Amino acid sequence: MSLKSYPWPYLEIDNYLPKEMFNFLRNDAMMYGEDGDVNRVMFDHDPIPLAAGLLSEFTTHRPVGNMGKFIHYAVTKADFLHDRHYDADFKIMSAVLYLGPEKNGGTVLYDGDEAVIEVEWKPNKLFVFCGMDNLTWHHYYSEATRYTLNYFLVDMDKVENDEYRQKIIV
Repeated sequence: MSLKSYPWPYLEIDNYLPKEMFNFLRNDAMMYGEDGDVNRVMFDHDPIPLAAGLLSEFTTHRPVGNMGKFIHYAVTKADFLHDRHYDADFKIMSAVLYLGPEKNGGTVLYDGDEAVIEVEWKPNKLFVFCGMDNLTWHHYYSEATRYTLNYFLVDMDKVENDEYRQKIIV
């Protein structure tokens, strides 16, 4: 595991979870169907607690305030594009575990306005970054129904959405 620096700092970790744990999470996620563009199935516990320690790999990130975790499966419909964006300012670290299917669109990283790198979709790959305003622009797309486990370290004091606030794990 090594921190990549272009176009901004991020990690790609292949075969992140032991096979049994990965298979459990993948099979569990695939029990949920599409519900609109993205169906979010919230967790009330941390299924992969070691992921939080990856924050220490980054020298630059948003200030760490009153930290919590926001974790969910995301079931994204086929042929969906989540346009170019950077993560909300309450997110300190974002980690996305690609679950299934075997082939799909990855996450595209930008250098300014130019798409320059695609983090390749591969089941059991963990893609991790620390969002920075106007720097960590990215988008993702789904060629087929896309199953991910989305893991966010968040500043609980900055989360304004009441539904999200109720789902924060402390």
